[in-house]
Amino acid sequence: MESPIVTIESGKISGTVITLSHQDAEKVYCYRNIPYASPPIGNLRFMKPQSEQSWSGVLDGTTVGKICMQNAQSTHADEPYFPMKRSPGNDEDMSEDSLHVTVYTPTHEKDNLEKDNLPVLFWIYGGSFQDGSERLYDGSALAGLFNVVVVIPNYRVNVFGFLSLGKSCPGNAGLWDQRMALQWTQKNIAAFGGNPGNVTLFGESAGAMSVHHHLLSTQSQGLFHKAISHSGQATADDFFDFGQNDSTTTLLLAHLGIEDTEEKAVLEKLQALSSEELLAANIAVVEKSGWQHKFLPCVDGEFVQQNPRSALAASPQHIPYMIGVNNSECRGGFAMCFCDNYMNGITEDVFKTSALFPVTDENLQDWKEFYTIDSADETALSKLYGKVTGDRIFVQPAVTAAHRHAEFTNVFFYQACFQLKLFHDSEYGPESGIKPPWCLCDHGEDVYMMLGVPFTPGELRFGGRFSDDEKELSLKCMKYLTNFARTGDPNDGNEAVEVKWPRYNVDREHINLDHDITIGSNFAEREVTYWTDFLKNPSV
Repeated sequence: MESPIVTIESGKISGTVITLSHQDAEKVYCYRNIPYASPPIGNLRFMKPQSEQSWSGVLDGTTVGKICMQNAQSTHADEPYFPMKRSPGNDEDMSEDSLHVTVYTPTHEKDNLEKDNLPVLFWIYGGSFQDGSERLYDGSALAGLFNVVVVIPNYRVNVFGFLSLGKSCPGNAGLWDQRMALQWTQKNIAAFGGNPGNVTLFGESAGAMSVHHHLLSTQSQGLFHKAISHSGQATADDFFDFGQNDSTTTLLLAHLGIEDTEEKAVLEKLQALSSEELLAANIAVVEKSGWQHKFLPCVDGEFVQQNPRSALAASPQHIPYMIGVNNSECRGGFAMCFCDNYMNGITEDVFKTSALFPVTDENLQDWKEFYTIDSADETALSKLYGKVTGDRIFVQPAVTAAHRHAEFTNVFFYQACFQLKLFHDSEYGPESGIKPPWCLCDHGEDVYMMLGVPFTPGELRFGGRFSDDEKELSLKCMKYLTNFARTGDPNDGNEAVEVKWPRYNVDREHINLDHDITIGSNFAEREVTYWTDFLKNPSV
């Protein structure tokens, strides 16, 4: 079966047909590498994206597009702990000309896609705002099994996406990229069978933080109608630069030998560099200084008008919001990438030098007492590192955001509790990806279930596979997700669910996603109270 040619404002696009490994699935049409903005090169580097250009003939939408400029070696080093079915890409796969989207749409109205009017799910990838790409993620399971349209854009990351210099270059180009891809969706998604009046924005980690930034920004109002944050909120201090990236920019300019003090001159010199030179400088600054100096979202005065805490305290958009965290955030691959000898037990020095935030001796002693670590356990500090990092960066911001958004709209909160066999059992995954036994559902692992990775074409890299019960759990998760995308309620839609997911209201109830789904309340109350008090004054 051939994919029909789709016509949008900019031109015609061909696509491919995807067949899923589930008997009830529709075939899926996939259209790749569709430009949603002009290439951000030359004097457009670091700037807001500009509208896409039209083309003649039929655009080849059958091949995977380029990825944005990033540290490919670092991405591959992390890959055993988050393997997908496609490679994250190598140096030769990178280009500044990479602002494109991929669209997945079911084939049930294959001769008349524009009449389908299906819910649209718009995915934003994670990667700490430093790396990531659309090529890692596949929306075909959601589209083919649950009758939705999925859009996945690329957006600029690291210095290319978040450099800020002042009025001439205020920053947050990566967030503006996402917004322009949302505008593209509004203009064009009906041609793929999607309903522009029913768009759900969802993402994981930095992608989830991005979702929250859009919820807090007046610039994105009307471009989407529901939101889902999988492990990430804009209010995570360690992923927001309260100083407009000044210190990181100073290090970058010093490394490049740029001594100009006039903003325009600095911008012109940075725009004149080759993409390879600029990326190499960015990598050198990160490797030399560690996490404390990476380019991140900041206040730009337009998209982000005030720091996210203040924006949340004001009046966020009043649309249905699903928020989730995992019960072992940062206790597996995340920590293993930052801490030497994490599996066998780290030292206090490793803890302090590997943390993503400043740690004093007094902090460490306080955390030992609060989390009641067992001094006889050689891995006690490793476990503490994971708990502190996960609670500080993901759990506390998620619960705090849920409290606030629930004052205005329907909020549905989940905790993912399952343990994927591919990271713990050599029958299901390679030794290179094995995580410690104290790690259950690690950061990012809910993505496999939510996106239906067990049913998408191909095999996991490094030879991992899913069990039958994990496939069943993935179907349960996708039912909740697509019901929410349809109606704003995970219990109400095309799919019957076996356990009703309660609203996060005065009882602060949430759902525990596991093979046996249960309901809980007052999630992580003690930890959230502690970290809310600890983080009252953000680092500046």
